Amino acid sequence: MSDVKTRMKVLRGLGVLLLICVAVIVGIATWLLKTESGLRFALNRAPELIAVEQIDGTISDLSFSNLSVTLDGALIKIKSGKLKWTIPDLLS
Repeated sequence: MSDVKTRMKVLRGLGVLLLICVAVIVGIATWLLKTESGLRFALNRAPELIAVEQIDGTISDLSFSNLSVTLDGALIKIKSGKLKWTIPDLLS
């Protein structure tokens, strides 16, 4: 009887741990995608190939000015632009 109770406690503990991990992952993803600080965090970790003078909004709805991207020696410059997307749009 004690062995079954121990297993149940372990399973319950693992379930709680899994729920906490999922909540943390969802929280981080929401912060990255839905806040301006998340956008700036992601931009600061982008490769040095990308440079932008000004950026506002969130990752899923942003506007920028003076974006430069260097790919295979080619320099691409965009004076200004807006980007708006949703995850369901990307999956369809």
